[in-house]
Order: sequence, then C-alpha cells, then structure tokens
Amino acid sequence: MTEKRFDDEQVSLILRRAMESDAGRSDAGLTLRQLKEIAAEVGIDPAQVEAAALAVQAERAVGEGRGLRVSARYDVQVDGELPPEGRAEVLRLIRSAMRRQGIVTEEVGGGIGWRARDAFGGRYVTIHSGEGHTRIEALGNFRDGAMVSAGAGGTAGLALTAVALKAVGGVAALGVAGPLALVAGAALPAWALYRRWFAREDASLRRAVADIAARVEAERSIPAGSDPAPGPPRGEPSPGDDEPPRR
Repeated sequence: MTEKRFDDEQVSLILRRAMESDAGRSDAGLTLRQLKEIAAEVGIDPAQVEAAALAVQAERAVGEGRGLRVSARYDVQVDGELPPEGRAEVLRLIRSAMRRQGIVTEEVGGGIGWRARDAFGGRYVTIHSGEGHTRIEALGNFRDGAMVSAGAGGTAGLALTAVALKAVGGVAALGVAGPLALVAGAALPAWALYRRWFAREDASLRRAVADIAARVEAERSIPAGSDPAPGPPRGEPSPGDDEPPRR
C-alpha cells in the first residue's frame, strides 16, 4: 500500500497546528539546528534552510513596511568562523549579489567590509568573525534614490498627465479634480519607479547576507585539511549574472 503524501499546503498546516498545540511548553518552537535536521531527513539541503531562516529573520527585524522605505538593514549572526583564506570568496559573493565591484575596507578587529555608492545611494556589507560566530551586517541607504526617482518619474508623469488633461479640455475642465489629477499623475509614476528599484536593491542585500551565511556554514562543515568544494573561479562573476560588475 502506497504511503500517503501531503502537499506543501498540507505540510504547512500540519506543522502550524502542531506548533500551536505545543505552545504551552516553555521551550516551544524549533531551533535552526532542529529545522536543518528535519530538512535533511526529507531531502532538503540544510544550507538552503539556513539561508531561508536568515531571510525570515531579516524580514521580521526590518518589517515589510507599506510606506516609503529609504533604507534597508540586515544584521544576523551564524555559527562558525570565516577563515582568512575564505575572504576572497566572500568578496566574490558580495560583488555577485550586489552586481557591483565596490571597494574593500579592513575593519577593526580583523573584520572585512565592502561598500559601493552611486547616484542612488550607498550599500555597505561588513563581516566579523570570532569566538565561534560570524556576524554579517548589510545596510542600504537610498535617500538619494528616492529623490532621483521623484525627479525623473515625477517629471515624466506630470508631462503625460498634462497632455491627457489637455485632450479633455485642460485642468479647468475637471474643476477641483484637475489639480488632483496633476498631483497624482506626478506622484504615482515616481512612487512606482522607486518601489521597483528599491525592491531590487533590497533583494540584493538579502542575497548577499544569505550567500555569506551559507559560505560560513560550508566552511564549518569542511573537515580540517580538506579542500573546499569546487566553485566558480574567484574574482569572476557567477554564471547567470546578467550585468557586469559596476563600481
């Protein structure tokens, strides 16, 4: 007799109800290690579970605000340390995720940092390892991007709205709604342009954090004296990168 299989939605519901029924325990919930052990038993790569957990942790810390966000910050800590010989690979991962070459900085205490800036804002990633842990911080400050989007999107939107209003008799023909239409026509394209651009940069920061964490996990699982798993040549973009590195 074939054993019953549950689809993704059923699995999620079963686990949610089990967690709710177990909520009375003082130690209710699962640790990351327990989640990875469960994932391994059902054939899911534990490294992917850790990356997903980091993304969830970052989302909860930052929040998915509906308002205009001009900055994004992620601060996570993972078990394991990054050896000095692994720094070049970590920098490659950052540049691949952020799609920019950037500038490398040496941080106090042996940590390493990376930063890149353009007309839309600055992006910063720092990694500190010690005492069996690695802390990864990623920050994006995009106030300049909001201003650029407001200027470009607002100007284009205003021009198109003015043309549309002229076709129906001008602003005066709509009465009070005329000026409101002009404001909306300028604001909405600017808002949409910035939101789309911000989502892309935010996703890049998340990917950088997740990739670094997965690398630290890989280093922790490699026995002493063994060669790391083969990967793309260091200093070169990974297959699938759709843009050349930018400064």
